[in-house]
Amino acid sequence: MKENFFVVLIVILILISLITCNSNLNKAEIDRRARQVQEEIRKKEEKAKRKTQEAIIQTFIEIPEDEVTKQAKEKRKKQLLNEILRLNP
Repeated sequence: MKENFFVVLIVILILISLITCNSNLNKAEIDRRARQVQEEIRKKEEKAKRKTQEAIIQTFIEIPEDEVTKQAKEKRKKQLLNEILRLNP
């Protein structure tokens, strides 16, 4: 009877240790997957940021200045230069 009690107790302890070990494996797997998801999110954010920056740069490159805009800029430069020369004789 006493031997059966010890056998049952040992079996219960082994089962508890196996359950605990399995829980640790599951937690490790969850942590690994969480790190993977965080890495994927970070990569997607970086990719979106790069695409946005490239789009902004491309927009500035592709904006053509028509003749009217160029003339308006030159006219404004001349006005500012004349004002500066007038204020500083």
